[in-house]
Amino acid sequence: MILPAVRLPQLLMALGLMVVFVPNLTGAAIPSGWLFLLAVLPWFIWRRVEMGVPHWAGLLFLAYAVASLFWSSSAFNGVFTIATFLVIGMAFLLGERADLRSVTIGLGLGFIPSLIVGFLQWSKHDIGSDPIIGLFISQSLFGDIAALILIMAVTQRLWWIVPIMLPAIVMAGTKSSYLALLVAFVVWTWQHNRREEAALAIVSVLFVFIVSYFFNYRVSGSLQRLEIWSAIIPQLTLLGHGAGSLEESFFSTVFASGERIANAHNDFLQLAFEFGAPGLAVALAFTPQLRSPTFAAFAVLAFIQWPLEFPIIAFIGAVSAGAAYRERCDLRLLRLSGRSGLHTSGRQCYA
Repeated sequence: MILPAVRLPQLLMALGLMVVFVPNLTGAAIPSGWLFLLAVLPWFIWRRVEMGVPHWAGLLFLAYAVASLFWSSSAFNGVFTIATFLVIGMAFLLGERADLRSVTIGLGLGFIPSLIVGFLQWSKHDIGSDPIIGLFISQSLFGDIAALILIMAVTQRLWWIVPIMLPAIVMAGTKSSYLALLVAFVVWTWQHNRREEAALAIVSVLFVFIVSYFFNYRVSGSLQRLEIWSAIIPQLTLLGHGAGSLEESFFSTVFASGERIANAHNDFLQLAFEFGAPGLAVALAFTPQLRSPTFAAFAVLAFIQWPLEFPIIAFIGAVSAGAAYRERCDLRLLRLSGRSGLHTSGRQCYA
C-alpha cells in the first residue's frame, strides 16, 4: 500500500511547509517557512515535556542567546536568529512524539511541485546560467532537501518516494547532496547488517553521481569557503560576539569572489563566532542523535553549508534528531526493564 495509515495533521503540516513559499506570491522564502512553523508547531507539541540532556542544553542555550543580545552588534538580526532556534527546538519536540512516516510522506508529496518546476527549469537550463531551484532559493538547497527526504524515505521504507527525489538530486548536481547520501549510507549500514539493501543504496548513489557528473557538472566553492573560514577563525572568542552578529561584523569585508557574506558557510563555525563555547557545547549535546542517518547527513551539511538558516532543512534535521532521541530512550528504558525486571511505564529518560 503506497499510503499506509498516517496521522493526517502531521502529513499536512509537513506538506504545507514544502509549498508555503511560492515565488512572487507568498513573500520572502526564508521568513515564510519560519513563520509557518512558528504558527503551527505549538499545536503539535502542547503537552508535558520529559526533560533530558538535549532539552536542558537547548533551554540553557536559548537563555544565553537572549543574554547575548546585550553585546551583539546587530540586535535585530539576533532576535530573528533566536526565533529560528526556538522553532528548531519545537521541531525537536515534534520529532519525539511524531509519526515519522506521516511527516516523511508529507515532505515527499510537498516536494512534487518543486520537482515539476525543476524539470521546467532544467529543460531550459544552460550550464553556468539560470540555476535549477524548484520552489527554493538555490540549486544547492534543491538538491540537499531532496537528499534528506530520500534518506528519510529509505529509513522508513517508503520506497515510492525514492524515484521522486532521485531526479532532483541528478538535476541539482551538488556535491553536498552526494556527501549527505554517502554519510547516511555509512551510518545506516553501521547499524544494520543488511547487505542486499546496502548494495542497492550504494548503486543508487553511484548512479546519481555519474549521471549528474555528465549532465550538470559544476565547479566547487571550496576555495571560497576556505577564504571565509580563515577570516572568521582568528576572531573567535570564548563567549562569542552575540546573536546575529556575524553578518554585521563582516559587512565591510569583500572577499576575493567580490561578495560579502551573511553567514559562515559552516553552522558550527557560525555558532562558535556568535555564541562562543556555549554554542559549541549545545551542538555537542546532540551528538548521540548521530545514530540517525538523516540527522548525520544534516550534521555533515552543517559543516559545509548553513542549513540552520533554511526552515525546511532545519526542520528535517530537528525532527530526525528528536525521533533518534526517542528511540534511544526507548532502547535504554527497555534494557533497564530487562535487567531489573521492572516496568518502565512513567519513568523518565535522561539520555
